[in-house]
Amino acid sequence: MLGDDRRRNSFFGGRMSFDQYLEQAWNIHGKNPEDVARDLSNGVRLVVNRDQAEKMARLIGHLFTDHVKDFEMGLGWLEQLAHQTQDSINNNSSLVGRQARSFRMAMGHEIDLSELTVSGRVQVLAQAAAAAMAVGNWDKTQAWLRQAALIARDELLSTDPVHRTLAVVANNVAAEIEEMAASDLRRSGFGVESAQIARVHWEKAGTWLETGRSEYRICKSALAQGDVRQAERAAQNYLEICERHKADALEVFFACEAQFEVARAEGQGSAAQSWFERAKTTFQEISETDRLWVQGTMNQIEKNLRVM
Repeated sequence: MLGDDRRRNSFFGGRMSFDQYLEQAWNIHGKNPEDVARDLSNGVRLVVNRDQAEKMARLIGHLFTDHVKDFEMGLGWLEQLAHQTQDSINNNSSLVGRQARSFRMAMGHEIDLSELTVSGRVQVLAQAAAAAMAVGNWDKTQAWLRQAALIARDELLSTDPVHRTLAVVANNVAAEIEEMAASDLRRSGFGVESAQIARVHWEKAGTWLETGRSEYRICKSALAQGDVRQAERAAQNYLEICERHKADALEVFFACEAQFEVARAEGQGSAAQSWFERAKTTFQEISETDRLWVQGTMNQIEKNLRVM
């Protein structure tokens, strides 16, 4: 039986509509993922149409991939969601069905993607790569992300919104590898490759802002890999994008940080000092709210300069 939009009680704070529930769930899932997972029944039963089902499927996919990391439980909620809307969990055209396939792949099942559209195959592979990364299965992460990127390059329409999904996953893979200090994977070049995949697809799915930030990610990934020349090119691209679009102080600060780190890696003390001074000046122009979370980066730049 389909649900309705009657307000129901949940731990979020009383009776609410589907939209209110979803907003609250996204707002608190980062700090309280287990609580959100336990309360999903209150959200699922508010779903009355396919649009709402897809919105809920996005939450379930993210929650059980990046936070709870329990694909079987996530699959169970997707099955309930499909039942709620009188749909099939194997529906090739629904986001619910595609997310279910991604979970099954990450759980080790052999999944036939041949009946999916090009967009569907890219989405399932990208989501499966994210799930594999979440549990440390880097062989599958690499294989599925590369496969998704290859299909997207050859077959995906430039206007397809799945470019955004692929860009987000590739960026997250690159960022994760960057943090894996001294690992073979970090040295392998896959971090830079992932950042470059993100760059390609942000150019299709995002704005100059996402494109610029993807250059920043390429720079940081290249530095982590030890490829200073590539890092230098990416840092310069990022700075030029910021200047071309008259970016705000927050964006320019990170462009300066990238330039500083390249100069430091090259052992160019005077250039590093210059970029430090520009970063410090730009930091003061950032809004007070943003300075709170940027402060750690500013401190790290100053610390890195002292030990050069």
